[in-house]
Amino acid sequence: GVYREGERYVDPDTQKILGYEARQVARGIVTEITGEVTSIRLTESIAQEVREGDRILREEAANLPNTFYPTNAEGVRPARLMRVMDSIGTAAARGVIAINRGDADGVKAGHVFAVYRRGALILDPKQRDVVRMPSERAGLAMVFRTFNQMSYAYVLEASEPLKIGDELRPAVTTE
Repeated sequence: GVYREGERYVDPDTQKILGYEARQVARGIVTEITGEVTSIRLTESIAQEVREGDRILREEAANLPNTFYPTNAEGVRPARLMRVMDSIGTAAARGVIAINRGDADGVKAGHVFAVYRRGALILDPKQRDVVRMPSERAGLAMVFRTFNQMSYAYVLEASEPLKIGDELRPAVTTE
């Protein structure tokens, strides 16, 4: 596969770089390897042209399960929405989002999270201090692919646009 470096994934809580997106732009077949130089014959272009600087990597199967069993993300600490795929910054139902929790945090494919819109910052007129209003539930998302420190989730429903920075919590609370 021929891949182009995409967006940088940054944990909104720690500002740590979690990785970089690799967007596939083409497919090809290796025709020759001479030392460190590999020649390929392109067999398919995927919505973009191949450019200098693109990387050639062996294609890996996505290893997505054929069936997802929705389960509550119980025991997983709250996550944050850090990227909306194929959008400037808001997600709706049937959109795909990236979150800052993954395998290392106990996230599994099928985990369902409730998405909460962060409460607005307002000025408390009595205290003369900035206060954050409570977050409100705005949707549901189910994880379909996990990595060590991040995951991709499918937005099942959204009552309003979901934004970068929104919080994800287990869909069912046991409190």
